[in-house]
Amino acid sequence: MKLFKFISISIIAISLFSCEKNDPLADLGEVKGVAASVNMETQSTIIVAGKKITLPVVYWMAEGADFADLSLNQSNDSIVEMKLVKVAGIDFNYEHRFVGKVLEQEMYNKTQHSEGSWSNAYFGYRIKARYTIDRSLRIKRYSNTAAVVAYISTDMYNEMYEDFVLKMSNVQLEQILVTDNAAITKAEFDSSFNENGTLTTEGKAKLIEAFALVPKDVLVGTKPSVKRITQVNLQYFVNNSNNVIGKSNTVSFTVK
Repeated sequence: MKLFKFISISIIAISLFSCEKNDPLADLGEVKGVAASVNMETQSTIIVAGKKITLPVVYWMAEGADFADLSLNQSNDSIVEMKLVKVAGIDFNYEHRFVGKVLEQEMYNKTQHSEGSWSNAYFGYRIKARYTIDRSLRIKRYSNTAAVVAYISTDMYNEMYEDFVLKMSNVQLEQILVTDNAAITKAEFDSSFNENGTLTTEGKAKLIEAFALVPKDVLVGTKPSVKRITQVNLQYFVNNSNNVIGKSNTVSFTVK
């Protein structure tokens, strides 16, 4: 999903002996293949949808490597929190946090390098990247059964079925799958367990498939609680003239 290792800007700062734009790597020879070191300041872990934020960025690269493009890039995680007090009419408190796939990273904006952005105090170029949180990413709640059934993805349902099989008692499973919904026969249900009453690997798969046959609106009941939360991930790219890209740390926050 996302982690990168970067050279710390603080290490570079320590190696400088004055406030001038010195080149401590000059004695290493050709440096055009060296990526810039980039650091972006973190934000609050929760930010309101629609808010405009400023992200200070400091970057630096050895002399001899020309800066090209600077860009702020974004990607999102989809997080769904579900709470049920009944499953298919059976008392069973169910809480689960589903984490969706991270969307592909895309460029949010692009700007040009300026020598005027050099900061003696930060031993590098310091700029301010501006970002507006999309209002459509605010937390969305679903409490209507039909809306929940339509919103929950197939992958989430499959994950939920497995949870039910692993966390419910045998009595609860039999009540839902055999007695109330006839998704599986009593003989098939009993064969899902070994002589010690332990669920087998094949039995687990069989019961998960049986849950898929129970109508979804029956499963989630009349008082489902589903909350969609979006996590935004931001990263700053500094590209040099040889198309060697330096990438900052990832700054992440959830939108409310």
